[in-house]
Amino acid sequence: MFIDCSATFKFDSTGLAGIYIYWKFDEMNSAVILLDFDKDKNNELSKIEQIGIYNRIFKNSAKYNFFTHIGYGIELPKIKEVQQFKASIKDKKHLLYSFYIPLNLSIEKIVNGLMWVYFEDATMFAAFDLKKNLVQVYNKNSDIETSLSFGKMDYIDKIILTIKKGNPLTH
Repeated sequence: MFIDCSATFKFDSTGLAGIYIYWKFDEMNSAVILLDFDKDKNNELSKIEQIGIYNRIFKNSAKYNFFTHIGYGIELPKIKEVQQFKASIKDKKHLLYSFYIPLNLSIEKIVNGLMWVYFEDATMFAAFDLKKNLVQVYNKNSDIETSLSFGKMDYIDKIILTIKKGNPLTH
């Protein structure tokens, strides 16, 4: 299974509120999954069809930390919950997932630090391909400065987010 992935980091007034994650499945695996779940074959997923995908497929990925690994400082937190799960179909051939990982990390906890995120399935059943051009930061907090870069860990691309308190352009 091949999955294109990207992320949007969302900051609020206190720090990193959470991360929106986006997955786009390859055509073949999308077709197999949609054969089972797009019951009316209309190339749209109703709320009931999305609940079926969530309960029968996505929820199981919690055992694997949703294939999403987040680190900052010496902390490697386990993802406790995801919110806003949505499954949809793009171009009648690709299954898409989007979901939100709430973090609520205060700026004091990550100030002047690096945070990294990568996607991996240790069982090697799924291969994640990070779409760097789609990774974004949503930050309207002028007290927090962020910058994105990318690195490699073995064969895995990772997102590196540098977070600093105080934007020098506003001081």
